[in-house]
Amino acid sequence: MRYFTVKLNELYPEIGGYECTLTAYLPDNSPEIEKERRRPAFLILPGGGYAFVSDREGEPVALRLIGQGYAAFVLKYSTANDSKAKFPVQLLQACHAVKYIKKNAGGFHVDPAKVFAAGFSAGGHLCASLGLLYNSRHVKKAMKDWETARVAAIVPCYPVITSGEYAHRGSFENLTADPKLLPELSLENAVTADAPPAFIWHTADDKGVPAMNALLLAGAYSKCGAPYELHIFEKGAHGLSMCDATTAAPSNPAYINPEVGIWFDLLLKFVKRHL
Repeated sequence: MRYFTVKLNELYPEIGGYECTLTAYLPDNSPEIEKERRRPAFLILPGGGYAFVSDREGEPVALRLIGQGYAAFVLKYSTANDSKAKFPVQLLQACHAVKYIKKNAGGFHVDPAKVFAAGFSAGGHLCASLGLLYNSRHVKKAMKDWETARVAAIVPCYPVITSGEYAHRGSFENLTADPKLLPELSLENAVTADAPPAFIWHTADDKGVPAMNALLLAGAYSKCGAPYELHIFEKGAHGLSMCDATTAAPSNPAYINPEVGIWFDLLLKFVKRHL
């Protein structure tokens, strides 16, 4: 396996000077199996309310994915706490992360047509923004080859989606100070018929981000006829990540939830249908 980190802001100054890093977890090819194998890849976008980037929703997810034969990349995007970054900085960083993965796909043994994005909580908002706003005016203004930022599918996990009645207000306060942007950042408004396939999951009693966020996104997909899969689990705390001891501190056993942990196996089946 190859493991390394690059500073995307140094590779792509047009991002705006805000520091962000992309960490790669790349399985090696073996001549005993298939020397020229091209793998699907996941761009992982951890949560943190756009205030910080959660370690719990980054590397542990990447390691689980490479164990299933995928390449994985974790984006540590700019946040309100580390740089006072506001929208569209985070979206541009995610778009350039996809561009970087595709540009180097040959050396990474990645199939550039099979780059997926998965995000958690506020990272779920960034994940859905990447899938639904990659062709927005904000991206086109900063990125001539904006088409390269399209991903094959999105995986918003207990996501922040809406800026309306069921909003996680803190995430939007950290993301923008411009109230005129809120309807555009309410991503149920951004779904179209050609939206990338979506695998969405949430827990019904999530006290941090209401499950209505996932339901509103799924409802918009349904209304537009875009492909999606939705799972609402009855019980589970916000921020479950992998739902087992790999992402749960001993002091917080609520993060261990095997009933919800099946989301990962369901995701693998969804991805295989879209390869």
